Amino acid sequence: DLEVSQWTDARNYNLLMVAAEAGRIETVNLLIQRDVNVNHEVKGETAGSLAFANKHFQVVLALLKANSKFPANYNSEEASDELKAFVALSTNLHDKIRNENQENLQEILTQNPGLRHHYDTNNNSALKIAIITAMFSMVEFLLTNNIILGPHEDMEDLVRNLTDDQRENL
Repeated sequence: DLEVSQWTDARNYNLLMVAAEAGRIETVNLLIQRDVNVNHEVKGETAGSLAFANKHFQVVLALLKANSKFPANYNSEEASDELKAFVALSTNLHDKIRNENQENLQEILTQNPGLRHHYDTNNNSALKIAIITAMFSMVEFLLTNNIILGPHEDMEDLVRNLTDDQRENL
């Protein structure tokens, strides 16, 4: 038996990509629950980019809420109001990190408990932003609140790129 999370079609799309492309929100939600890779990429395409290209905005929203990367083809002029609101939330979260506003950030995290690495529109996780900008009290705050790096981000690489002084302060 082939594990559901490992199945791919002739294009190398995983089941989630196929369901997202077709706009099958129930199937997408089921596959997300089964931990199928929401960031599987084939020639620059992801489940999110396929769903967005086909205007399946509920699918894109479900994928983003499951901590997928932002679709490379995201365009706010085409997006649904609900998707725009989620992108605004993401932008607000990252602005709070950049401004080291832990109080308001805590409120966002409390209201959205499922977000664990939450990407900005450039596909940088919240924790990555705090690390690369050397905001170490924010790094501690995010880690304490179970915010993690995205699966394509590597803590060792991020720390290696800090200056010696920054590494010492971390």
